[in-house]
Amino acid sequence: MKRLRSIAPTLLLLALAVLAGAAGQDATYNLVGWRTLEMTESRIVASGGAPRITSGDGKLRLSASRLVLALTKSKGRQMIATVQAVGRVKLRVVRGAGAALDATCERAVIRPSQQRAELSGNVIVKRFDSARFARPVVLSGDTVTLYLKEGRVVATSRPSGSRFSVSPKSSGRP
Repeated sequence: MKRLRSIAPTLLLLALAVLAGAAGQDATYNLVGWRTLEMTESRIVASGGAPRITSGDGKLRLSASRLVLALTKSKGRQMIATVQAVGRVKLRVVRGAGAALDATCERAVIRPSQQRAELSGNVIVKRFDSARFARPVVLSGDTVTLYLKEGRVVATSRPSGSRFSVSPKSSGRP
């Protein structure tokens, strides 16, 4: 495995753009903040510093102590099969004006082709939707699956490890 240091940002951005475009995803992803970058034909590993990946349109941001992008070939093109994030994981998904989702956890696996993120380890999810809720909806649990395209959240937890709070907006009627 070849180790690349700060000499590879341009190469990496081009590789991620090609991979994301081939997967039908946003055409550009930026991977920054890493100290060590390892690349092979089947994976990219970013660690050290504070590695983070952001979609070109800013709708997806992911940071962690270590990011591993697993690559696969489909129809002769390389695509991102999974993104694994380990250690102090932070995920932000913007769904539109006034609507966003923030999550923190210890480990996350994102499957771009399925538009799904699986979070585990002290998961806390905050969903912001200013049109529907007075405050962010807060959910905590042992594991949470985010269905990104649908905007659906599914949590599983032991009873002592779960929490859910919601504050609907007042309709203005008594």
